[in-house]
Amino acid sequence: MKFSGTLGKIPAYVGVDIFENLQGYSENDSDLVASRFRDETTGYAVALNLGQNKKRGDWRFRYVHARVETLAALSSYATTSFGWLLKTNVIVHDFRIDYSMTDKWRFTGRVSPAEEKIGSRKSTRYRIDFSRPF
Repeated sequence: MKFSGTLGKIPAYVGVDIFENLQGYSENDSDLVASRFRDETTGYAVALNLGQNKKRGDWRFRYVHARVETLAALSSYATTSFGWLLKTNVIVHDFRIDYSMTDKWRFTGRVSPAEEKIGSRKSTRYRIDFSRPF
């Protein structure tokens, strides 16, 4: 779900994705992952975007908070855009700034701290991109 509009003259949107795995798991399940994480079947992501990235001089700020439980989605198909080793069983905050250097060339800087929802691993990914759409 996405809500778009403007904040003063600044383009803005808020997006929300919610997903639920409806498969029933039990503590007696022969699959050890399914039995251990049987109640971990929900995920969501909330995104806030301010600005745009279309022409020279444009700035855009984006924040995403995602919480994806272990069995909420098939890990092979879950997002990797945060750069976290795990794609499920994760809580992520992604901060992103885009700047249009020209009408075609863009600079992007990202910081994505993440941690396991169940477990103790933590990580922060730093990423800088220069890109040109074709």
